[in-house]
Amino acid sequence: MRSLVNTSFGLADRIGNEGLKEFERKMKEFHTWASDKLEECGDSNKNKKRKYVPMTQEEYKGTVDRVFNTYTMH
Repeated sequence: MRSLVNTSFGLADRIGNEGLKEFERKMKEFHTWASDKLEECGDSNKNKKRKYVPMTQEEYKGTVDRVFNTYTMH
């Protein structure tokens, strides 16, 4: 699955700005669908407070004052 996402991102990048915007739109659409599905199922992990969160559009519900993007920190 990761290779599919990476290939799709590469294709979008080759197309240019229009491709990147369409790829982002599709990813956001999936994210919304998955979040709604988890809410319907009463996913208990979604409401737990976390110290580390992915860079998404979901609201941060943790107790840490500052969240670092450790992927880009060296």
